[in-house]
Amino acid sequence: MPFSFKEILQAKKAMILYLGLSFVVILIGVFSHLSNKNSYEKLSREQLKVISEAKAVQISEWYGRRIAEAKIVYTAQNISYTVESYNENKSSKEYAERINLWLKSFADYYNYKCVTLFGVDSRPLFCSKGKCFEDVNYSKIVSLSIKQNRVVTSGDDLEVQIFDGLIDIAVPLTVINRGKRKNVGAILLKVDPENTLFPLVSSWPVKSDSGDIVLIDVKGETARFLNKRRFQNNIPSERVFKKGEKNIPIGIHSALNSLNGFVEGPDYRGEAVLGYSMKIKDTNWWLYAKVDKKEYLTPVKTHLLNTIVIVLLFLGFLLLVFYLVYFKEKLVIIEQKAELESRRNKLLKDEQYFAKYTNDAIILTDFAGNIMDVNEGAVEMTGYPREELLTMNAQMLRPNELRGAFVKMVERIIEAGRFLSESAYMHKKGKIFPIESNAKVVTLDGKKFIQGVVRDITERKNSEALQKVEQVKYKELFDNMIECVAVYRTPDNGENFVFVDMNKSAETLEKVKKSEILGRNVKDVFPGVEEFGLLKVFREVWNTGIMIFHPLSIYKDSRLSGWRENYVYKLPTGEIVAIYSDVTGKKQAEEAIKDLNANLEKRVLERTAQLAAVNKELETFAYSVSHDLRTPLRGIDGWSQAIYEDFGDRIDNKGREYLNFIRKDAQRMGNLIDDLLKLSRMSRLEMKETDVYLSKIAVEISESLRKTNPKRVLEFVIEPALTAFCDPGLLEIALNNLFENSVKFTGPKPKAIIEFGREKNKENGAFFVKDNGVGFDMTFSDKLFGAFQRMHRQSEFPGTGIGLATVQRIMNRHGGKIWAESEVGVGTTIYFKLK
Repeated sequence: MPFSFKEILQAKKAMILYLGLSFVVILIGVFSHLSNKNSYEKLSREQLKVISEAKAVQISEWYGRRIAEAKIVYTAQNISYTVESYNENKSSKEYAERINLWLKSFADYYNYKCVTLFGVDSRPLFCSKGKCFEDVNYSKIVSLSIKQNRVVTSGDDLEVQIFDGLIDIAVPLTVINRGKRKNVGAILLKVDPENTLFPLVSSWPVKSDSGDIVLIDVKGETARFLNKRRFQNNIPSERVFKKGEKNIPIGIHSALNSLNGFVEGPDYRGEAVLGYSMKIKDTNWWLYAKVDKKEYLTPVKTHLLNTIVIVLLFLGFLLLVFYLVYFKEKLVIIEQKAELESRRNKLLKDEQYFAKYTNDAIILTDFAGNIMDVNEGAVEMTGYPREELLTMNAQMLRPNELRGAFVKMVERIIEAGRFLSESAYMHKKGKIFPIESNAKVVTLDGKKFIQGVVRDITERKNSEALQKVEQVKYKELFDNMIECVAVYRTPDNGENFVFVDMNKSAETLEKVKKSEILGRNVKDVFPGVEEFGLLKVFREVWNTGIMIFHPLSIYKDSRLSGWRENYVYKLPTGEIVAIYSDVTGKKQAEEAIKDLNANLEKRVLERTAQLAAVNKELETFAYSVSHDLRTPLRGIDGWSQAIYEDFGDRIDNKGREYLNFIRKDAQRMGNLIDDLLKLSRMSRLEMKETDVYLSKIAVEISESLRKTNPKRVLEFVIEPALTAFCDPGLLEIALNNLFENSVKFTGPKPKAIIEFGREKNKENGAFFVKDNGVGFDMTFSDKLFGAFQRMHRQSEFPGTGIGLATVQRIMNRHGGKIWAESEVGVGTTIYFKLK
């Protein structure tokens, strides 16, 4: 059948529309591809930058830790003094053992490849690995460190660069004699970056097939790779690139030309890469992180292919749609008619099903009320069988007192054509329940009937009754709240606010009546609300819906004045609620407390001055008493000695023994007086806290104890580089007492082992002094730090019982604490912590 002119015109329009839509779809596809490409490139750049900056921070921190460890060696005077002693007596095995122990401990503790001691002539003496080595480059580093008295790394000068894959740090050792610093040697710390630095550099934090990070050492106009590359390791670490050299990797090029940021070009494999270059802080090193361009462009190519396929499919789909719409119109119309007819039949069946099985009762009556037909809902609602309902009048379904209203209801239905009312039905079993009836006149087979749709509204009525009860409860709660509550609405989108409600507490506080202010603007009732800042809060809460706390502020106007705190929030209905209270009394109490604190501080200062005066008098009294007590004690001791010397031949052995007892007790009493004076001074000495090298003090005390106990075998194990912020004089007294106690109570042992260190497996670990002495029963540990308290007999271990009490008072003055752990026959450990 030939096409009409109208159909040809429609086809042309369709073709133009199709071409226009195709052009739009292609433009969208091109835009999507370009946007996707830019997104992937931007994401790759951001990722490279984040990775580079994170790695740079990690490397800088790693380098900083190595320099910090070198400074620990530089300031560790104990090893310097030990080396000085060895230089003076190189045949001493004891000093050699100490040096070897220190080197090995330091290398193991800080994870160095090896730690070597060099003499002042830059020749190796000892090594933590046992075997020393000689190398001209190491001698240059050590010589430079000793000459300039500073920490020198192997990267400080290219001429002394060591190409063995290690990073070396030379630290001078000096001692101070008579105010002058003297060089005694140097320590060479050899770091193995293969185990500590390069794994940190080479790890790529995200999944990537081509991601790589290289570390580059730059010296002037030359540079070299420090770490191994991920893909090609055939470039040796000794290979030095020069500025201006052709065909050098882009990472080396960016480092030599100080290019910070994104750099593109061929890498060491000749592949085109996108990379990020940046300098490592405080070093000559540059970091270059790169990824192959083809890697981050691969998803872009995939997306392009997918876009092309989608565009072609969409264009084909459009063509099919236009074909069906414009060339198969008649078929579509037929199908639509068939679909409409099918829907009508379905709706008719659904309507019949709904009418029959809906939960609502549908009752068809004549104008006299005789029931003509009912659905299943009516049977279930009334309890009557269908057959029985068809023999009844609709009035019989109502309670007796409501049956007379049926005639009036019929008149209303005939007059208006429809009538909606609420009434009640009575179940066959006698139960009365509320109903809602929607009745109207219908025509069936030319005759008119009344169709009533009846719904059981028992649940609704119960809910309404419950809501009324809740409203009454809410009203009672609202009116009887202790807190003040005010409710506002805005007539002009949050510019002004008028009163909607107010509880009794608010009426009382604000001295107003609710009936007089409802509907009035809040600014008219409270003129100071704008200055108070609450109106601004109302507007913000109304706009955002977020609750705001208006902090303690003072409200003032010509009628009211007081301190208020407000919580303001917005109801779902849009009304603004303010819950607030008067805190004037609280504010006045705070002011009173401030005045009281000021007076109290003044009184504390006065009492402190009085206490200082009393302490001064007490110190004078103690000195006087000690002086007055010493005089008779010296007399007792002296006269006892005179009797012994002048009349000893006339006195028997028992008498001479008694005279010895008198002298010993007099001398012991003198020692007690001295220790008591020292204990009392501990609380009055002025403290001057500073950074103190406890290890050095411990070494000096141990040397002194060796000299005063030449017949004893004493082994001291002192952890190096222990420091604390404290008063150096008081801590020296404390450590001296603890070391002397350990020496005393290890007397029965053939070899005394005394350790001084710090806990490492706990945060802010405590210092400790440990010995292998006789120990004591922990049952009496609570008495250990009391004055004159002793765990052993005087005849076994002489002393006054004041030493540990003095140590405890020193710890208390530092805001710290002290405690002990012991086992009889095994030894004792005294722990202490400073603030």
